[in-house]
Amino acid sequence: MTDARHFEPVTEAVERPTRLSQTLLRTTDNCPRAGYLYLKTKGGPSSAPMSRGSAFHKFAERMVLELIRRGEKSLFAPAQGEESPEALQSAARDVASLTQAMVESVFEDHPEYVMPAAERDHVRVMAYHAAVGFDVDPATVVGVERTFTLDVGDWQIIGKVDLASLPSATVGEVLDWKSSLHVPSQEEQEQSFQAKLYALLMLYGTPEGGEPFGQHLTHVRGRMVFPRARPRETDKGLRLVQRTATWNRGQLDEFRLDLEALGRRITAGLDTGDWPAQAGSHCSECPAPRECPIPVELRNHQGTVTSADEAAVRWEWALRAKAEVAAVEREVKAFAKEHGGFTLGDVVWEWLPPAEQRRLRSVGGRSDWDGLQAAVERAVQYGEPFEIEEFVRWTPKNTFGSRPIAAEGEMVDEQPADERSPDERWGADAPF
Repeated sequence: MTDARHFEPVTEAVERPTRLSQTLLRTTDNCPRAGYLYLKTKGGPSSAPMSRGSAFHKFAERMVLELIRRGEKSLFAPAQGEESPEALQSAARDVASLTQAMVESVFEDHPEYVMPAAERDHVRVMAYHAAVGFDVDPATVVGVERTFTLDVGDWQIIGKVDLASLPSATVGEVLDWKSSLHVPSQEEQEQSFQAKLYALLMLYGTPEGGEPFGQHLTHVRGRMVFPRARPRETDKGLRLVQRTATWNRGQLDEFRLDLEALGRRITAGLDTGDWPAQAGSHCSECPAPRECPIPVELRNHQGTVTSADEAAVRWEWALRAKAEVAAVEREVKAFAKEHGGFTLGDVVWEWLPPAEQRRLRSVGGRSDWDGLQAAVERAVQYGEPFEIEEFVRWTPKNTFGSRPIAAEGEMVDEQPADERSPDERWGADAPF
């Protein structure tokens, strides 16, 4: 039987890197075997999304440098004192023409960015969004596509920060442009390996061609910005879709210890050929998933979709499976409604007794949140009587669920209601 946790050391050696890149560290952090494959394939093949991201990053670099040269905060510049729709539309047309010309220049200068027409359009859209929603004061910028290095343990770590700035004397900021439409959760942003590494580099690292400047910082803010998504209108103007997290020195010092351990893991892999494999959601980012030693049947499909055609075939199957599952669920619930529950293992599945649930009253087919808020405000400001029961309705809720099978002589889910008063149940001194 295959041991899915321990594998023989690799026999094909890889070139020992002189420094550790952000991508290699992040890949190895998820799965050491993927880190080995990253070294073996030199990062894996190029792709249209990768070219799209590279082209946009080149545009963003030129945009910020142009703003610094002009001494302006934005390319979107309506006439001073004119905020009419016509003036705003004129300014929008101007910035659209300018960004399109800048993007076409990037395409001409970098023929290695190979992508279909649809991806080129995405770059144009991202460029326009970035131009109208850019919110970093160019006067605070200390790095545009700037490389930082930091000695951690026996290794030197290297990373290129998209945009580094000093919005205050004690807070630094690293901005990372993302060309995907997928926006991570706030928790994912706070735990982002890449964002924390860039924050650490800004705090302790040495910028290319300069001296460290993070010694006075107490916090570093990491921002992932998604210009492909439509910017949101706010009271302060358009705001690009983004995720933000801030770390203090103590948190980044702890992360530095993790990097030291990761460096030792890479050293051991290079010396012994032992690169453990670990399946997970990160399998979709593996440089060579077909070389994964974990059998496909034990990976729960992770890392098995490696092309657009495979994604389409698998998704078609998933949609059919969902429809079949939904149909079976409807039939089972209908059976239980007419004939009672059924046993599955040590539980009984059945329609449970209706439970009361509170719902906000409906006005015009919508929950009356406005009416509730107005009533609360009148009660606070003018002392008008307020009864929550006027807005809340109790309605029965039917639930199909399970309960344990009762042992002989045992009562299950039929315990008599506790009719004691709260003081009798919890004591008169209870703090509620």
